[in-house]
Amino acid sequence: MMVPAGMSLALSVLVCLFAGIPGQGFAPPEGARRDFTVFIVGLDYETNSQISDDTSQMYNDAKAAVSDRERMLNDTIMQVVMTIVWYIHRPNDNGGGDYENQIVKLLEPYGGFIDRVDFKNGSPCVAAVVYWVDVQDGVYRSALEGVSEATLMVWDKPWRLSLEGCNPNLHVLTFNLYLRGKPWMDEMANHSSSVYMQMERLIQSEFSELGGRIRTLELTDNNGCIRAFVDWEADNPGEIFMLTSRAKDRGLMLDNQKMTVSTRPCPPSDADVNQCPPVPPGTSGICIHGCDDNNPEMACDEGYKCCSNGCGKVCVRVGYKVRVTASVVASTILPTSIAPMEGMVEPYINNMVTQYFNNGSASPVVGVEFSFTMDYKTIAGRDYSRMNVNIYLAEDLDNAVLTQGLHMIEGLTLPFDMEQIRIAQAEFLPYSLLEMRSCGGVECHGICKHQITGEDYCSCGAGRMGPACSEFDKEKKKNIVNNNTNNNNDDNDDANDDNDDHHDDDGEYVYDTDDDDDDNNNNNNK
Repeated sequence: MMVPAGMSLALSVLVCLFAGIPGQGFAPPEGARRDFTVFIVGLDYETNSQISDDTSQMYNDAKAAVSDRERMLNDTIMQVVMTIVWYIHRPNDNGGGDYENQIVKLLEPYGGFIDRVDFKNGSPCVAAVVYWVDVQDGVYRSALEGVSEATLMVWDKPWRLSLEGCNPNLHVLTFNLYLRGKPWMDEMANHSSSVYMQMERLIQSEFSELGGRIRTLELTDNNGCIRAFVDWEADNPGEIFMLTSRAKDRGLMLDNQKMTVSTRPCPPSDADVNQCPPVPPGTSGICIHGCDDNNPEMACDEGYKCCSNGCGKVCVRVGYKVRVTASVVASTILPTSIAPMEGMVEPYINNMVTQYFNNGSASPVVGVEFSFTMDYKTIAGRDYSRMNVNIYLAEDLDNAVLTQGLHMIEGLTLPFDMEQIRIAQAEFLPYSLLEMRSCGGVECHGICKHQITGEDYCSCGAGRMGPACSEFDKEKKKNIVNNNTNNNNDDNDDANDDNDDHHDDDGEYVYDTDDDDDDNNNNNNK
């Protein structure tokens, strides 16, 4: 490069690349897809301002030198600034540390290290500016290609990464609201009816402060109450996740009738549970008539009813409201085929579950049966046999009651081939076996409950919230701890822990998960 006499030039300080494509989100400088910023040590800009004139010799010499330097970067450490726009919830109050960790893991296979991650308003997306120090030239290109096809799991939903900007169609949340207090009317299914339009305006107005709009609203009958199936498009992709949690804190008023709002399906009536459950539209079953209630020789066993499966007829369990699926882990490796052990083990499991749930005046368990699947579970490096069991309940029991009852069978034994087999573990599966890891359309972090009417829903406990029970209600947990700190002064720490368990405002049983902290608080207050 040509420079004035007495000037020294070094081009080795820092190279910054803005790797982003201008779009609706946070963008690199105008007109640049990759912007090289080169700091020239020893060259004073004020006395050499002609370098900014793209017709000057100094400018052309500098441009040529930079091009040569780019080809020589194989052994040079450079800093790469990547601008990534993706569609996720806005960063947490701690600066988005959870998302930063995900981005770091995403780029680990490409080498180098992450200096820091800044979150900016991408209008309307969230923009993550990643300061990544790359040790090999060209690796950043592979990284960008990988990032452009990647997703981040946030709020149990996959969110696509993009270098191009925002797609408003991705800012949509689909959810169900169950409205109790106003009975279902057939007019609600007609979008042109006054009742439907009233309900649409009501739901829109209740959530208007969040921004956004209703894209789809379908009202259907759910065990005599109203189910509102909503597609909500929000202006701010972060706020849409507050809809279902806020819905539980309010009621809706229509025609002077107050409706309570819940994310849990309305329970079926006693009459419904003794009838054949509805066959979902499009269901196609085996066209064999395997039962006939009018023929004693083909009648179903007690607790079952001959029902349609979409083509033929089969025996279907009735007389329950909620079904939950549990896994029972045996301490001994059992045969891979369930047939030799089913008739021997099932009666004992049935008796155990029934005995420990039906230990009061009520008898919530109306049936227990194997789901005819068995696999293995590894605990502390050792393999155990695991059997999946369906438990049919006459009422929707609280999560803590269910969990406590199921855990009470741990340590009990089963006779098998003259050997006593201990129950090592018993737990509920947080998802439906009918759909791969899905419960009501979400991957459940609570207990998946299936109603006889065919609806799955994720039941939360221990201070969790949201459709998938993936959100932790810190405020509720804080109130639980504070209330018990002030009210529980028992000298017995175990008693204090038990008192932390309670029913929340929604009737859901919430049990304490941080007993040690509460014990310390109680001891300090003595």
